[in-house]
Amino acid sequence: MKTRATLTVHGPGQLRGAFRKRLRDILRDEAPEVKCADASASATAADALALALDAPLGIPFPQLIEVSLRYPDCVAVVAWTQNAAEGETTIQNGQVKEAAGGATLSRQGPQYLQLARDCSLVLGFTLDLARDGWLGYCASADAETYFKLCGQGSETDLLTIGDAGAAASGGALAWDERWAAGAAACVTLAPPVALAPDDLRTLDKLAAAFRAEWLWYGGAAPEDSAVEMQRYAGSARPVQAINVKSRQLASHSGAIISTLDTSQEWVAQRLLETWARPAQTPQSPASPRTPTPSGHHDPSPAAQRAMHLPRRPAPHGLCRMGRCRQSARAALRAWPVARRARF
Repeated sequence: MKTRATLTVHGPGQLRGAFRKRLRDILRDEAPEVKCADASASATAADALALALDAPLGIPFPQLIEVSLRYPDCVAVVAWTQNAAEGETTIQNGQVKEAAGGATLSRQGPQYLQLARDCSLVLGFTLDLARDGWLGYCASADAETYFKLCGQGSETDLLTIGDAGAAASGGALAWDERWAAGAAACVTLAPPVALAPDDLRTLDKLAAAFRAEWLWYGGAAPEDSAVEMQRYAGSARPVQAINVKSRQLASHSGAIISTLDTSQEWVAQRLLETWARPAQTPQSPASPRTPTPSGHHDPSPAAQRAMHLPRRPAPHGLCRMGRCRQSARAALRAWPVARRARF
């Protein structure tokens, strides 16, 4: 599926240069297999910047959209060829304005999001189906992790990465939680099972693409979150540790956004019954989460167990979510670059 493309960026000269720098930075961290070089002088108009992209896994649209959102005055035109096919896509302010042809979004597997009434993220995940044992990345309003599904039917086990798996020796990640179907609590694996290097690379790419397309972080640096903070304030939406981007909320309606087919829908139910299961107090098992003085809710079991996968370049240093949202947000603020999803 190797794709070659010419990216032409129109806009003010200074912004074009900033667009190129930001794109190269984010590709280096999130999609290092994509080669991005200046195009030949003959391919560059006087009022435009042209870059040559060599993308073995498909055009990195999530990263292009991310950079386009940062520089809304620039218009990016991607002219691509893939085998015998060709096409052109125009992007401005994170929106696809025109598209011709059928380029495949790179690293895009089946996706699912479920939203609460206030647009908070109940569960979002994406899958890679190419291996024995499906791999995935999932997130809620207060936690995120990788997961793996092993087995078939009612015997399928769900593996996730929690405190011990995030703190594995040598900075490696490991599966340390196993969830049986319908289980309200996980079984801790001792010792944790290390992730295979190929699985880790696949999961890194899944998470990077899903984050770039759907998520922003309440504890991100101001320069990365100011626009979303303003949009959320204008819509009276609560800001959580992990949030869905405003442009996605504006372009979709309903509580569930899904590209799963019928054979995959059980994955959402399994995650909702286990890892993303809402917290319940011992005094009133059916009671909702209790608002804190800041207006947020107490964290779910996922937040109490799972780590928050960091968004900075390798090596894989990990920071756990912690047992309260305040500590999680403080950890998020400690990262200088908030949306580079290279764990």
